[in-house]
Amino acid sequence: MNKIIPNIFNKYNFLAQYVPAIITVVPVLMLLSLIDVSEFESLFKYSNAVLVVGGIGIAGIMIIFLCHILRIAGKYLIEKKIFNEELNFPTTNFLLWQNKEFSNEKKIQLHNKIKIMFNIHLLALKDEKKDETEARLRIKDAVDQIRYNVKGGTRTLQYNIQYGMIRNLAGGIPIIIIFSTLTLIFLSSTLAVIIAIIYLALSVIFLIVFMPLLKALGNDYARYLLTEFLGKNND
Repeated sequence: MNKIIPNIFNKYNFLAQYVPAIITVVPVLMLLSLIDVSEFESLFKYSNAVLVVGGIGIAGIMIIFLCHILRIAGKYLIEKKIFNEELNFPTTNFLLWQNKEFSNEKKIQLHNKIKIMFNIHLLALKDEKKDETEARLRIKDAVDQIRYNVKGGTRTLQYNIQYGMIRNLAGGIPIIIIFSTLTLIFLSSTLAVIIAIIYLALSVIFLIVFMPLLKALGNDYARYLLTEFLGKNND
């Protein structure tokens, strides 16, 4: 049990998963405020306390539920489509001989270390040009091992959190837009309307910058992941 709780509330899970879920749940909770809770008061002897605790519990359950929904939507509906099932991830691109992000010397060092540590033979330039798909598949397999090997690296974790937060928040944008719009239609509260307008405006801005931002953060993550892997002493 003690091992499970830290895994749930570690730095990555909190910032990359819970924060996007908390942001997303606000317009949902605003719309749920339309429910007349007074109808339930007669069911409880200590109505106010029970309703407050119940409300907090429902909000908590919704946040946990949204964590999973946003991650699934971000990873499987957005990320995999953008990066072609991970074959076009920056981590994959950077290890191709034809890519100019790293010097050939650095790529030779990375290829050799991958071969020694994981027994994965990445293709030479000539073979890569003949069958780029096979080259990408082998690199993808190697990167899976690299992620596990570098797990916990400070700089890599920082960029992984930023990337994961943006990706997961993208999964919540349709929910934010739908519930913010419904809030404008059905709620008359000035505060709720202002919050809904702000959410909608920020959603539009996010949609404009999302693609270049995700790719930029993905490049940063890939750069530090591979560099940290190369510099790590695995003796």
